[in-house]
Amino acid sequence: MSKPRTLITRAIDAINGVDTRLFIFLLLCLNLLSFVPGDNEETYFALAKQYMDPDWIPGSFTFTEWVGTRFLFQHIAGWALRYLTFEQLAFWGRMVNFLLYAFPLARIFRLLRIRNTGILLILQLYIANVNTQSFFGMEWIFGGFEGKTLAYVFVLWGFYFMLRGDEPSLPSMCQEPDEVQGVRGRAGGSVQKYVTEPRVPKATPQFAGYDTWAAMMAAAASYFHILVGGWFFVLVWIYGLVRERSLKRAIVTGLVYVALVAPFVIYLATYLTDSRTVIHGVDVDWVYSFFRNTHHTAPMHREGAMQKVLPRVVASFLLLLWCLFGLRRSKDEDVRRLNTIVRITLLMVFVGLAITYIDVHGRLLKYYLFRIAALGTFAAYLLVYVVAREWLVRRHVDTARLLPPVVAMVAIMALIHIEKNFARNIFPREDRALMELTDYVKAHTRPDDVFLFRDRDELSFPRRTRREALVIFKFDPGGGEKIYEWYTRECLRRRLRTDPAVLDTIADRYRLDYLITTSPMTHPRLKEVYRNPKFYLYGVSTSK
Repeated sequence: MSKPRTLITRAIDAINGVDTRLFIFLLLCLNLLSFVPGDNEETYFALAKQYMDPDWIPGSFTFTEWVGTRFLFQHIAGWALRYLTFEQLAFWGRMVNFLLYAFPLARIFRLLRIRNTGILLILQLYIANVNTQSFFGMEWIFGGFEGKTLAYVFVLWGFYFMLRGDEPSLPSMCQEPDEVQGVRGRAGGSVQKYVTEPRVPKATPQFAGYDTWAAMMAAAASYFHILVGGWFFVLVWIYGLVRERSLKRAIVTGLVYVALVAPFVIYLATYLTDSRTVIHGVDVDWVYSFFRNTHHTAPMHREGAMQKVLPRVVASFLLLLWCLFGLRRSKDEDVRRLNTIVRITLLMVFVGLAITYIDVHGRLLKYYLFRIAALGTFAAYLLVYVVAREWLVRRHVDTARLLPPVVAMVAIMALIHIEKNFARNIFPREDRALMELTDYVKAHTRPDDVFLFRDRDELSFPRRTRREALVIFKFDPGGGEKIYEWYTRECLRRRLRTDPAVLDTIADRYRLDYLITTSPMTHPRLKEVYRNPKFYLYGVSTSK
């Protein structure tokens, strides 16, 4: 007589009964949907809005920039912002992104014979926060809506082709997991048979090898984000060379990628070749790599690196040792493929880490050498799961007894994270002081007035008021003359925080109509025109 099924067992059956694509989509939406634009969304949406509608903030220095690598995204987002608010685009853009993610992710998980309960464990741990999505370097896949996240849709498809190899595709995605494997049963007794059932490829001819398909996906990704697609192609090329040991095949893969991205690269080169690296004694590559984006480009050089970054570097090194020596004798093809991908990405980021101590000017670092870390970390999550699963099966562990408490623990963690997301991003508390400030500015200042936040930038302020900002730290240009000017303005603002006399230099050099601070400030040029519990608004006189 079968044992009575507990509530958690029935919940596991229900979870595993949901279509994989729908389950992934819902999980991402519940954790990450937001009506509050993230910092990157505030930045890229504003650039897209200004690009498609130059009269939004006429003559803006901060929001007017060469479209460059964001060409496709700025057209998509800029067009959408004709009809949607920033908040609406953040919500619907993320939803579309998550829907697009669901299809390649479902293929990947099906390929590795990971059911929805396993998907819950892997994705919930991976998307917990930005730091869990990357070895180090703060790269991420799942989050806001921007060109990078659209690029990762194609990267995930390419990743699927890498894991599939030259085997044909699995049976129809519409089939249930147990039907795909030829196994029937509940989440209890069927699990061990499910995870060990081998895939039986059908002998059907392939249009192209997995590396060619992955290279095509890398090219598509490059049109949305050249660095995401470009670094993924480097991974694809090295992986194919290591796996196949065929120089001819590697050359073909490279030619496919180069041919597909050549038009875009030629377009970008028309601007990049005219950019100077040193302007009036300031090395703009250093500014970009070490002043603005250290957390991405040179993580061990950022403030607090010994506490925030070094432990992750050590953990990544231990993971590399495990991949190199602990898994080298594995016969499981899924483990071997995942292990190769993780090893290559780890070696790539450690080479990048070494370069941060050599490239003191940021000539190479500005190309984000740690960008591949997010995909490598995701592959590492999959690798650990698959290895642990096979270890349990080999030791005849009763997964029917082990699974319920694990699923319950992860479900509780998921509910906590989802509740926080809803509280912060779906039903957020209004920043009343900021709203009152923006209302006053819209009613009592001219549309062409220029503002400066002395202290912390409020990224939503310019688009809520449609007023120009003298400088915003987040809105750093990609290079050239403009980044020098941005750097000059930002340095003056930082000096102003400790020396009010610097206001004379700023006001004499630039047009500045209003200064916003979070504490009182005294200067002959300043006249307080508004205050609330959080902000002080000062009019700036053109004369001393």
